[in-house]
Amino acid sequence: MNFQTATMLLALSTAEGLKQIAYPLQDATIFDGENDSARGVGDNIVGMTASGARRALIQFDISRIPADAVVKDVVLDLDVKHSAGEPKLNLFRVTSPWSAGSAEGEGIDGTMAESEDSTWKYSTYTSIPWKTAGGDYDAQVLSSENMSFFWSTPELIKTVEDMIQGNIPNYGFLLVGLEEGEVSYQTFGSMEGPTSEKPKLVVEYESNEAPIRTALRKRSLEGDGGGDGLGGSGDGLGGSGDGEEGDDGDGGDGDGGCTDGAGGDDGGGDDGDGGDDGDGGDGSGGTEDGDDGAGGDTEGGTADGDDGA
Repeated sequence: MNFQTATMLLALSTAEGLKQIAYPLQDATIFDGENDSARGVGDNIVGMTASGARRALIQFDISRIPADAVVKDVVLDLDVKHSAGEPKLNLFRVTSPWSAGSAEGEGIDGTMAESEDSTWKYSTYTSIPWKTAGGDYDAQVLSSENMSFFWSTPELIKTVEDMIQGNIPNYGFLLVGLEEGEVSYQTFGSMEGPTSEKPKLVVEYESNEAPIRTALRKRSLEGDGGGDGLGGSGDGLGGSGDGEEGDDGDGGDGDGGCTDGAGGDDGGGDDGDGGDDGDGGDGSGGTEDGDDGAGGDTEGGTADGDDGA
């Protein structure tokens, strides 16, 4: 899945501290006993199907959370599309690097693996095998799913904090369901879907460093011609923040490039509307200057939207 679609990291301020919503860098489904089958694009599947067991790999971009972050809470949020039986999913930390390619599946099955795909046997098809078939992971259960959420636990908090601080590598997570007995599985959205369907890692933390206040967007070289103006604004956290340059798009809304001002709600300005020059709305308690596209809303400071479409 790589960077064929946008990935975003949003920074928010809360009454308790700071919060970041991280989206996947890559995700994939692997298929028990099918060493040459892969699913690097499309909805993920976890659990026992009529054709065998499936597991899902997800790696999140947490690179913009400050390295001194003290993590207070972590929740993994999935958009469940379909459930069969009584699935029970557990979350583990992956201990080896892997890659998600471009193989697409159909229904609950995969297709022939392509270069860079992950399979049950290979972390990177066909050059690098897993040390253990089915994925290399730490045996400690970090969290168990409940109603599409993997809720915060001390083990999950410590793992994410160690990833952020560089004490352990961030190779992401492995989701494993029941793999014996009757059919019991879930399908859930992937990074290719709309924002509402993407897996989300919500991290609340405290830090002495200045918060990261912009949206991160990564796109394919070809581009999609209709990108949102992500990153076209900064937030007024007790002062003025300049928004980093966002991707040009042909009329996408400037959503995701706006963050809350510390100690206040979002300002009531208008969203960026497709790259009209100088079209930024006024934020509550501050001003915005739209430069080639309207900036995001802020309160308590000034935000300049640079090239946000």
